[in-house]
Amino acid sequence: MTSETGILENQGLTILRHELFKERIDHDCYTPARIEVAVRNISASTIARVIFEAKFYDINGLLLDTIRHQESDLKSNTSRNVIIYSKNEHSRIIKNYDLNVVKVITAAQEKVQFCSHEVKIHDNGDEEFFITVKNISNEKTDSSVIATFFNSYKENIGTKVIILRGLEPDKTRRSSFIFKPQGGDKIRTYNFDIGDIEE
Repeated sequence: MTSETGILENQGLTILRHELFKERIDHDCYTPARIEVAVRNISASTIARVIFEAKFYDINGLLLDTIRHQESDLKSNTSRNVIIYSKNEHSRIIKNYDLNVVKVITAAQEKVQFCSHEVKIHDNGDEEFFITVKNISNEKTDSSVIATFFNSYKENIGTKVIILRGLEPDKTRRSSFIFKPQGGDKIRTYNFDIGDIEE
């Protein structure tokens, strides 16, 4: 019960092989059931993101688990081995799978990717956020990062937009900013999104 629905060579991605590996326990080492799939970018440009959907079944075809997995920054004419693990606690009874590619997003559609962030709390209580982005396209570009902050009630307590200009091709850039909530609010959670710059 395997498939490759949605994997289209005209999207620049092709499957080289895929295989199910069953749950394994070696001494104190536990590895859940997993699918290993090798993919290749056969297009002339970078693929920004590939979203896979893996479905795991038991011997009777009962669906046990559905996992969405994302891979980023797959360069032109390169291959990558991808491992998608089941999170089902009974992965030992997994016998079959379906594998689909849900979406292929090129660097032309998504030139800049968010890589990582860190937070430093200063002695005065200010929270400084350090962010790293990467231009995965083949041309210099401008972009922005939109940071949205929430309190313990999951209420939006503010947004900060960081403008990033002149990002060099295939290079990362690190930036920082301080966000101070108003009215005594405290930051509990936050998220970052990449945005375009409209001139």
